[in-house]
Amino acid sequence: MRSRAGTGLALFLALSVFLGGCSSAPQTKTILLPEREARETGAEETEGQSYAVRKIYSREIEDGLSWAPEIYLDGEHSFRWWTERPAENSMEFGKMVLAEISMDYRYGFYEERLLPLEAEALGSMPLLRETAEQKQYETETGCDPVSPDGKYAVYIDSAHTHTGDRLYLLDMDTGEKTLLLDGDVLNCSGEEYRILTAWSADSEVLCYGFCMRELTEESLRFAGEGNVLHFLRLSSGEHTMMSGLSWHEGMELGELGQVQLYTDWKDGRLRAVLVYQFAQGEQGTPEEEEVYHVQFVFADGTDGENGADFFGWPPVVEILTDTVYGELPVYLDAEQDRAYIAREGRIHVYDGTGDPVETIDCGEDKEILDFLVLDEGDTLVTAEKAAQNLWTEICLYQRSGEGFAHQILYVGGGYVYCMEYDPEGRRLLIDASNGIEERELSYYTWQGIVLEFE
Repeated sequence: MRSRAGTGLALFLALSVFLGGCSSAPQTKTILLPEREARETGAEETEGQSYAVRKIYSREIEDGLSWAPEIYLDGEHSFRWWTERPAENSMEFGKMVLAEISMDYRYGFYEERLLPLEAEALGSMPLLRETAEQKQYETETGCDPVSPDGKYAVYIDSAHTHTGDRLYLLDMDTGEKTLLLDGDVLNCSGEEYRILTAWSADSEVLCYGFCMRELTEESLRFAGEGNVLHFLRLSSGEHTMMSGLSWHEGMELGELGQVQLYTDWKDGRLRAVLVYQFAQGEQGTPEEEEVYHVQFVFADGTDGENGADFFGWPPVVEILTDTVYGELPVYLDAEQDRAYIAREGRIHVYDGTGDPVETIDCGEDKEILDFLVLDEGDTLVTAEKAAQNLWTEICLYQRSGEGFAHQILYVGGGYVYCMEYDPEGRRLLIDASNGIEERELSYYTWQGIVLEFE
């Protein structure tokens, strides 16, 4: 509980900043919150395991953005997130600015800096907001707006175009924006095409491109720029591209509903997976069942300029499931040439060309919300829910002989949006909703849960 002295200190600092004026440079301030360390203990016994839990920290994020519940690891014993607040000393009533908060989850002190975005970029943030909400509430964009490390964002601008949408890359440190796709120039109208984006797990690679809204033989054969995936290495600027969907005899056609895109690119191997569903009424399957169509896209020997020595599109794999809702969890590892797809309590492992390799059984009554792959595929961390349980379990699967040993690392929290693992600090960050406890918390209160390993 906050003391009167702590409240007064916070009010004094807030008034000082307000009266002190604004600067165009990023502003940083440190505030010590008079809160006790929110540390939890009592994790299941893990001695002798390579991922023995040393400490568990849990922090509630009450002032995060309602449209972007992403939380990112930042330095030792801290994570960060975005917030939105009124501009200080602004003559424009109601003008908002974006700030980034970095909090030490042990003791509560935090640093805040304004994101250095120009007025034009700030005006585009509602477009990013819509994109994030669409991802959260299962709509059809298939756009992943923020990089896993929180340093970049992509947003779609349809307000300043004639017929097609534009895709921009936004550097959250500098405010610099880069035009990636222009639907007007490429003749990809918003009525016929949507924009897809995907980040690699390490935030090194961005994949993006147009995808037709209706699959026809003609559109697949002659779509041109409307059926091209671009792959961009953010650190080096390397860029290559290839077709995203391939036509083959017997391929199911129709209007697309939800589309997801995943990517990775390492050691000359370029990998992508397109997961799509047809619009309701197109599949002809029972209402309680869903069909996911998975298209593997692969290239070997890429050099960033001249394409690839070899590339291809295996036949689409159809996955029928009645236990996954909204998204089909997928993890890509180009270095190991593996694609992991979770469905019906199992994680199915494929090679880069779509051939099955092995299956990891998590339990028939489990719904896998998200998962990570560590140690070259010998360790997996899952966020899963049992059919009879309202709480999410964070579980560890480690290769043991011909199978995998199962262990529960953490129980509690609400819906898990994403997980991030820091191999250097041996930390697992779980980005989740505030759970189902009867507490007087805002609907937009997130939890940042950190598991530190021995």
